[in-house]
Amino acid sequence: MIEPSFSDFIYAVDYAPQPKDCLTPRGGTLSELEKVEHLFCRDVLVTYRMLAQEQYKGVGAPRQWTFHIPVEEWRAFAEGLDQRLDGWQGRKWSAADGTTAAVERIRDGRIRSVVNNIAEYEAPLNPAYFAQTETQRLLLLFGPSGIVPRTSNWTVRKDGDPDWPCSSQQFATPDPDGWGIGEDRCARWLKERRR
Repeated sequence: MIEPSFSDFIYAVDYAPQPKDCLTPRGGTLSELEKVEHLFCRDVLVTYRMLAQEQYKGVGAPRQWTFHIPVEEWRAFAEGLDQRLDGWQGRKWSAADGTTAAVERIRDGRIRSVVNNIAEYEAPLNPAYFAQTETQRLLLLFGPSGIVPRTSNWTVRKDGDPDWPCSSQQFATPDPDGWGIGEDRCARWLKERRR
């Protein structure tokens, strides 16, 4: 779950290796792996939910997308997250605002959880920040266009910022002629400022 303080949206992401109860091999030759009598993971099903703030309060249903990512990408994500979860001792403070990231990982029959909103302050070691930024990277690489926030703090304003049309607080969508070029609202605003 990713909940930015000043965003109009909240996000939830679930990863499910496919088929159910499959193994993710960490190495070995093909002939060695073929001897193991168990299903290997082929890919990972991602379920991405986006809730407007009013939906979070019980009004309306969230929007949801499902798609797959390669098992190799999942393996790198899971191993990085596991390393950080295993070494994380937590902190005794939090910030008044920030992007709250809640992570729950089930591994070897155990559940590890971490929730905080200070992730960016301890980025290299913090499992919540790792999950937040790596999830954004995976969604941008493999998810549908226009559903992932542009900024690493996941803040998106539904109606944009009227005082700053080139605000990055939007969903990442391709701009056919490039950012600040052409006749869109941002490009017109930049041209006016250059005069």
